[in-house]
Amino acid sequence: MTRSLALALALCFCAPSASAFQFPWSKDKPFESVQELYAREDYGEVAAKLSEPGLRRISRGNRAKAYKMLGVSLERLGKTKEALAVYQYAETLYPEDLNILSGLANLLHRVDLDDRARPLFERVLSIHPNNAEAHLGMAEILARQGLLERAQRHYESALSEWNRNPEIWRDYALLLGQRRDWAGAVAAVRQALALQESAASYEALALFQRASGEPEAYSSLTRAIGMTQDRPDMRLRAALWLLEDGRLDECLQAADSLLAADPEEPLALWLRASVSLRRGRFESARGDLEKAAQHGRRAPFVARVSQALLERLPR
Repeated sequence: MTRSLALALALCFCAPSASAFQFPWSKDKPFESVQELYAREDYGEVAAKLSEPGLRRISRGNRAKAYKMLGVSLERLGKTKEALAVYQYAETLYPEDLNILSGLANLLHRVDLDDRARPLFERVLSIHPNNAEAHLGMAEILARQGLLERAQRHYESALSEWNRNPEIWRDYALLLGQRRDWAGAVAAVRQALALQESAASYEALALFQRASGEPEAYSSLTRAIGMTQDRPDMRLRAALWLLEDGRLDECLQAADSLLAADPEEPLALWLRASVSLRRGRFESARGDLEKAAQHGRRAPFVARVSQALLERLPR
């Protein structure tokens, strides 16, 4: 027996199991089977296959990917604590793996643990400065923390790669709106609408147009209202604009329509009372203000304003 053959046999007999040692050219069948389940979104089976004994059967070259699939599967199953534990353990084993770092950072961000997520996103960017996912995570965290200028830069970096995502364009537009860059906000939300029309984007467009004095704000808000059936707040906003602009007949019609659906809607009552006050109909206004003032729990601000107006009405 040659020395090389003896060494090969010794390696075979000494290996703890066929799954624990694989030649570079051999297939990782346990990993491939889990990959197939993951591709089919069979997350329960993935989690079962990748229990601790299952993970040990995955080759070392694929084990980081297996941890990521396990973490995602547990998230999809609603097992957030278990997913977090998997990501945290995997991060100690693979501290430079972008998929593991991103998975852990994104999960921490989703459960509002931004103080822990932010350093992880920063680590991802130190490894891969153009990582769009990490830039988006940083943008959202910084925006929450009020660091708007820095958040804007991260949004722009994310959009340089993910420029086909309408939700990111809309969130970017909302950030620009917070910075009172109305022209930029209008342009950004139009990008979102070019990719996908939605009530949320038309509503945002209307707000920015209103802030910048564009008369098209009404038509944008009307478009948003027409795309949803369960947003009376949009109809109330339109009625408020009509009152602000002195379009009293239209405001009254809008308030009456809202009160036909909900006779106790406090803001609609206040709107109708406001029209009555401007027209000198004090008794009509009094009845609506008395009703609105009773809704301190539902609409405390409207109730307080209504009570203040009642106290100033002539007897």
